[in-house]
Amino acid sequence: MSHIEQPATPEPSRKQKQIDNSRQWIVEAYYQLLESGSGNVTVTDICKRAGVGRQTFYRHFENTEAVLHFETERVFRLFLDIVYDLDPEQRSHREIHRQAFLAFRNNAERVRLLQPLISPEWFAARFIHYRMEIEKHFMAFHSEDDYDFLYRAGGMAAVFMSWLKRGMQEEPEEMVEQLDGIAH
Repeated sequence: MSHIEQPATPEPSRKQKQIDNSRQWIVEAYYQLLESGSGNVTVTDICKRAGVGRQTFYRHFENTEAVLHFETERVFRLFLDIVYDLDPEQRSHREIHRQAFLAFRNNAERVRLLQPLISPEWFAARFIHYRMEIEKHFMAFHSEDDYDFLYRAGGMAAVFMSWLKRGMQEEPEEMVEQLDGIAH
């Protein structure tokens, strides 16, 4: 079997690096303000802390809630990347659940700052979205109707949100055992 070399990914342009950097500065400023207990974080607060203008902020985000959603989505995407990289033999419901808990646990410091601000409805909708994507791609999604899937995914989202609210006290393996107990 011959090794086919992939074409090198081109280096991002100077402008793209600047865009990526300014987005990261905004995100970091948001976290710093949350860590300092600033309460209601405003766009002005973020811009001052990040050293960027309001125009730069709005080029990346619609409002402060969009920063929150961007960062929560980042953790979901990390989880999804891990699942995509799993050996097909490892892609069981149990392992996927474990990886979901691990992705949030591995980002615990930031998740703890974000969790009180996340709307349960928004979180559940995004959780279900990612869960459905995984089911369709990897788990031979054969639900007789969408209600069965939504019931299971919505229940799991509720368990997951409760775990986050409780400060992620249980280990991911313990949570997988909890889910297994509920499912049977």
